[in-house]
Amino acid sequence: MRSFLLSAVFLLSVCCVFSTKVDFHHGDTPHKDCSNHHAHFSHDKIEKMNRGEPMETTDKESGQHVLCILKERKIVSEDGIVNKDVLKTRLAKFFGEGNEDVQKGVDCLVQKSDQIDTAIAFYNCVAPYVKKHNA
Repeated sequence: MRSFLLSAVFLLSVCCVFSTKVDFHHGDTPHKDCSNHHAHFSHDKIEKMNRGEPMETTDKESGQHVLCILKERKIVSEDGIVNKDVLKTRLAKFFGEGNEDVQKGVDCLVQKSDQIDTAIAFYNCVAPYVKKHNA
């Protein structure tokens, strides 16, 4: 009986670890900049992002959504400044310390002159890693 319980606990913990995926849905409390699009932003677009499909550089609505997510998670400050240290900490927790995709993700966060352009460029750069880890 004890070995059965240990096996069950092990299996449950493995399932929980491998079910973690990158998610572009809003947190419980969307960022204040997201209030305009939060209610009507397409679930289909979020699912495409969660599959790691690249977005058009002209898709400002999706860029605004990604920017909101980055601000919610403090990866981009209120005034639009990128914070690579916060991103690195979050990616290390998600992918695991020492995973090569952590640094690749950090390298994708490049400050652009426009906040939405920063978000789109970041997302398109990390899309292959999202696809890889959400497969």
